Amino acid sequence: MQKIWWISVLLPAVLSAGVLSGCKKNADKTAVCRIMGLYVAEDSINEGFTYDSQGRLSVLAAGSQLYTYERSDNKTIITYYSGGLLISTTTAVMNQDGLAINVRVENTQTGVDWVNYANEYEGDRIVRSTTTTSDKRPAVVTNYLWTNGNMTASVIGADTTHFTYYTDKLSQEGDYLSLVQLTAGYEEYRVKNLFKGQNDISFEYVWGLDGKISGFKEISGGSVAASLLLQYQCN
Repeated sequence: MQKIWWISVLLPAVLSAGVLSGCKKNADKTAVCRIMGLYVAEDSINEGFTYDSQGRLSVLAAGSQLYTYERSDNKTIITYYSGGLLISTTTAVMNQDGLAINVRVENTQTGVDWVNYANEYEGDRIVRSTTTTSDKRPAVVTNYLWTNGNMTASVIGADTTHFTYYTDKLSQEGDYLSLVQLTAGYEEYRVKNLFKGQNDISFEYVWGLDGKISGFKEISGGSVAASLLLQYQCN
């Protein structure tokens, strides 16, 4: 499993089609809502999301950066372009529960550099990930600890990273962890509650009148490191 990245490094950018909370819907049927836009205020970064006919993310556009997602029954191929150049290709293979059991990232600039993540699960809980690389460095094993349906720690050797949650709220679309997995193109973590943060980094959420997360702030060292707004479309 890859480490959890924060807004300031994870989310490259999106179309500037406005990023206000709320959705338009047909009152005659149950609304299906999707995130269509994301805006990082500090860097004036906009990202635009496009979905296929089955409601799966197919394109993420961020200025000169572009991610495409090609899907089959148990595999997703994510291709990353920057300035029109092919940068990397990621292949994620899923198990019968739709969780990624193997993720391989290839640097297509050289054609030989790669990183591979092999994940192990107990039910729908990730419990171990083994990272190997093309330069034949020793494999790195990460173990994961769970409490009450939430992944609460990752352990690599003597180093432990702790994760926290808003235990009075369930995990939902638009929280940090769901955005990480939406943009990654595959799922590794199925947690019960709303993701709050890692070690000294935390997220403070804002909800719209429709009950959806309309944005959140990344707090690091007591200061706001990034502010993010979301735009939904419902139909």
